[in-house]
Amino acid sequence: MGFNEANKKVHPVETQWHYKIAIKYGYVALTKEQEGFVRTYHYRHPETGHEFFASTGSSADYFNSKDSQGKENGFGYWGELEKFLDKTREKK
Repeated sequence: MGFNEANKKVHPVETQWHYKIAIKYGYVALTKEQEGFVRTYHYRHPETGHEFFASTGSSADYFNSKDSQGKENGFGYWGELEKFLDKTREKK
């Protein structure tokens, strides 16, 4: 398989590192699948409205979150996502 073909591979959200963590805290994946070496998935909590984005792929396993004014209010690497989501739950 060549580079261009490999970069077209489709990755369902359910197969990504962030999915099980996000659903554990009640988030819904708005992005159902992405393709390519680096992908970003969008999540929203149905009750709080909180949103975050998880990126994954070639050197890109991180998340970020912005408030309703677009100001960043959270960023971290894969090992920090669960702790971050747990803190957002405390603010309900």
